[in-house]
Amino acid sequence: MRLQGTWQALACTMMLASGLAAAQAPELARAMTLQPPVWVERGDTREPLRPGAAVFPGDRLSTGPGGRLHLELEDSSTIKLGEDAEFEMPALQVIDDGSDSGLLKGVLKLARGAFRFTTGALSQFRKRELDIRIGPTVTAGIRGTDIWGRSESSQELLCLIEGSISVSSPGYPEQPMDQPRSFYVVPRGQPPRPVAATPPGKLEGWVPLTEMADAPALQSGGRYRLVLLSVGTEKQAAGEASRLAALGYATDVLASETPAGPRYRLLLGGFASYEDAQQYRRIAADRLKITGSWVMRP
Repeated sequence: MRLQGTWQALACTMMLASGLAAAQAPELARAMTLQPPVWVERGDTREPLRPGAAVFPGDRLSTGPGGRLHLELEDSSTIKLGEDAEFEMPALQVIDDGSDSGLLKGVLKLARGAFRFTTGALSQFRKRELDIRIGPTVTAGIRGTDIWGRSESSQELLCLIEGSISVSSPGYPEQPMDQPRSFYVVPRGQPPRPVAATPPGKLEGWVPLTEMADAPALQSGGRYRLVLLSVGTEKQAAGEASRLAALGYATDVLASETPAGPRYRLLLGGFASYEDAQQYRRIAADRLKITGSWVMRP
C-alpha cells in the first residue's frame, strides 16, 4: 500500500501540473493518434507526448525517425505531421466576432518536415483566419481548405488539395491558389516559382508521408497497454522511464506487491486492440532493445 501511495501522489502531482497548464491557456487542440517518437516542449520542459494529451498555444511539437502525429483542433480540423518534423502553434484563439460560434484565429508554423491541414466536418460552423508558415519562406492564409506542405533543406513547398488559399514569400507579391492539385515552391535562396499544376503522381507520393505508417499507433482512448519492463526498485523504474522519455516514449509506472517483493511495471498505453499491442512487441524489441514485453488487457 505504501507503493501505491507513492505513485498515487506522483500521479496527483502530474495531474495538478496539467491542470495548471490548462488554466493558463485554452485547450484548442488534442493529440488523437501518434506513433512515437513524439515530443512536446512547453516552456523549458520537453517530454514525450501522450495520446489524448491537450496541446496549447505556444507548445512546440516534434517527431523523430518513424514518428507521426495527428492533432484535432476544437473545430474538428486536423493537423498531420510526418517523421522528423518540427511544428508550433505560437498563437491560436477563438475570438468573439459577434457570430454564434466565434472566429478561430492564429498562426501555425512548420519549421521542418511534412504536414497536412484539413478542415473538418464541423468547421463549416466556425469561421477561421489562420496563417500557416512553412519554413522561413512560405506563408499561406486559409479560411477552409485541405493543404499539404513540407519544409526541407533545399526548398519549401505547399500543395493545395482542395479549397482556396493565398500564398506569399517575403519580398514577393501574394499569389492566389484556387485550383485543386496546384502547388507553390520556393527553392532555398531563390525567388518563388509561379503557382503551377502538381506533376502527375507527385501528390500521391506526398500524402502518405503524413499518414500513419504501416504499424500500430497509439490512440486517444486506447485501452490496451504493453508492459515493457518489470523491475524491482523505484530507482530502476525511474531510470528506465527517463531513458524511454528521451527516446520519445511516454510510459506509466504501475507498482505492486508480490510474494517476491515489490515490482514496478513500465506501461506503454493507447493501443486500440490486443492485436495492435501484441504486434508492437516486435517494434519495442527493435527500437527500444526491450524483449519479453507482454500485453495487459483493460
